[in-house]
Amino acid sequence: MQGILSEKLILTEAAILERVRRNKDISLCSHVDHAKLIYSKTGAESLKRIYSEYINLAIDAKLPLLLATPTWRASSERVSLAKAPTSINEDAVNFLSNILPKEGNVYVGGLVGCKNDCYKPEQGLTYKESLSYHRWQIDKLGASKADYLMGVTLPAIPEACSGLILPDTSLRW
Repeated sequence: MQGILSEKLILTEAAILERVRRNKDISLCSHVDHAKLIYSKTGAESLKRIYSEYINLAIDAKLPLLLATPTWRASSERVSLAKAPTSINEDAVNFLSNILPKEGNVYVGGLVGCKNDCYKPEQGLTYKESLSYHRWQIDKLGASKADYLMGVTLPAIPEACSGLILPDTSLRW
């Protein structure tokens, strides 16, 4: 993973959830969005197809690629509400790891998202709330085979900063 930092260009996947959301054959979970799709045949095939498009582009372009697990909403609270397996974060890392090609420079990141509305900074967690809220998911992802941790659409600086302090893991945030 260290070598990627010297690259001039790095590709990332983009809004997998938004692409899945537009598939009329897929139903998203109201609590964990697309995280549970890894457990259904149709959902897993859809995710694999989308992720593979990014992987193939990166290989063709001979560029490194950062992928992120479909765990944007897979916090302890949401996983419990969804009645999803508590291993969902690790399972998502394994799902992605299993579709990686032997060739190429592709990395799997454990994705962490906000608790509330990501477009409303006033709903962002305080630093202390964030430490408590994100701890479980960061611990799960940190213990997985993920190459790095990624926090996205975190609406306020205190919520985003907790991830910089929290990890007792060798993964980069």
